[in-house]
Amino acid sequence: MSAVLDGIYTCEDVIFYRLSLKNSSPIAYDLDFLRFYVKDKKRIKRTAEQEKQLQPLYVYKELDNRIPADGHSTIVIAFPKFTIADKKHFIMQFFEKGGDRHLQLKMEGNDIIQARQLKYKF
Repeated sequence: MSAVLDGIYTCEDVIFYRLSLKNSSPIAYDLDFLRFYVKDKKRIKRTAEQEKQLQPLYVYKELDNRIPADGHSTIVIAFPKFTIADKKHFIMQFFEKGGDRHLQLKMEGNDIIQARQLKYKF
């Protein structure tokens, strides 16, 4: 299994993350749940580790919760706008149901700041 961040986009007060999940194994990948949080990069001795859970506004999954063997899927996740400090990471985790193929993506504040603007008309 592999996860690739295809792009970060912004429109008004919403940030969109587009990801591609690729399953190159002969066994289907059943997605159990997703977890999103902001965490300190380094933990200093005798200090509490700070971790802030984030809730998405919306999650679009191309193939619901299953990525077939030798297949791929696109996921788009929408969050209310946010930025993070230089000493923190934004982490996305994908957990497999009944398995150990858990995926994790780490992003820094500079990655989020470079989001592309989406243009739209009503």
